[in-house]
Amino acid sequence: MKKIPTCSTVLFFIGIAGLSAQTEDYYSNSNSSRGKKYFISAGYGLGASQWFSNSGSSSLYDRDGNLIPSENGRFRASNASNCVNFEVGAPISKFRVGLGISFENNYLDELTLIGNSYGSNGSKIIFDQTFGFEKMYAHFEAPLIVDQQKLYSLNFKGNIGFYGYSGGTAHEGFFGGSDLPSTFYTGAGLIADYKLTQHLYVFLNPLVEYQYFKNSSDYDYSKIVHNIISFSVIAGVRLDISRN
Repeated sequence: MKKIPTCSTVLFFIGIAGLSAQTEDYYSNSNSSRGKKYFISAGYGLGASQWFSNSGSSSLYDRDGNLIPSENGRFRASNASNCVNFEVGAPISKFRVGLGISFENNYLDELTLIGNSYGSNGSKIIFDQTFGFEKMYAHFEAPLIVDQQKLYSLNFKGNIGFYGYSGGTAHEGFFGGSDLPSTFYTGAGLIADYKLTQHLYVFLNPLVEYQYFKNSSDYDYSKIVHNIISFSVIAGVRLDISRN
């Protein structure tokens, strides 16, 4: 199974160092305010996903090695997931931007085949599969409610990046061949935080996400495409590392 290259993790921590360097420069030239915080965040989330996929001419097999019959390779699926997120963020003008990394576990248990012929839609196949997505992304926040006199704030939050996948698989042909696939990830939602102490906040972040996967075809596999739409809620803590 594929994993995000080690250099991505290195870039994430380089980003942390870069944001720390920006802190001194920003506060040496600007007055601090509640909306201009430098955050390091950690969160845990639960979610659910819907898959709209096409395995092309590659063959899917169940856990017992039996071929799953399909007229055109198209199928739907749904799964539960959980994730752990780590982010850094810094203010630029009226926005906050930063980097994030997420480790997501997915639990798939069945597929619904989509056929061409009449009456062939809706055939459910047991397909128990557990795997991980490792997301690397940039994010930004735009303020909706920010008031220095209040302990809370509400922001629009957007993410964009890519992901890798990892973990054992009990099925051949689900993610395709050995070459590095094309992946894309984006998400949007709201993030609300509440101030507990001078530098510690708790937050809640409901969001909708879209993930795209296309394998790089080789002689063993045709092109396999997954379009995944998911909803999740992430809760956690934010540490303000600014000097005020």
